[in-house]
Amino acid sequence: MIDNKILGSLMGLFFSASPHHNLSYHQELFFPQFILSQKAIPFNPSEEIEEELIEGMDEGMKGNYLGAIQIFSRLIQAYPHYADAYYNRGLAKAKLGDKQGAIADYNEAIKINLNLAEAYEERGKLWLELQYKNQAIKDFQKAAQLYQKQGNSISYNQVMINIRSIQKP
Repeated sequence: MIDNKILGSLMGLFFSASPHHNLSYHQELFFPQFILSQKAIPFNPSEEIEEELIEGMDEGMKGNYLGAIQIFSRLIQAYPHYADAYYNRGLAKAKLGDKQGAIADYNEAIKINLNLAEAYEERGKLWLELQYKNQAIKDFQKAAQLYQKQGNSISYNQVMINIRSIQKP
């Protein structure tokens, strides 16, 4: 099995390239289920599959988002019920400015795993960038609900700040 501290560091570094995230925030926040989440459709990735997911994340950390997308796409083709591959591909697509493609991947990740709070949060950010404030609020509210249920107070509080900032007159 992959060491959870390594996964946390990789996740933090991949997210740190986003203007909406910072490295220390995600390193403090890491919970293994964020990368290797529980699936609505049972899917237990082998160590080899997890390593390929990490390889894609590594490409994202290097700024090679196209390479990351290729790796995540291979995983999706081989394992179409792998929510984490869709989610991470969505992150890479968003980095390349493909907002609609990223939203489509977040939609798939959510279809597979209704409890993937990060997918709701990231999709909410894109809805906000696209000026769909009501959809953004709905996604942020769902993310907040899930973060609260997961006991993730840091992410819950951040999402609540996002909601309040949208709702300000």
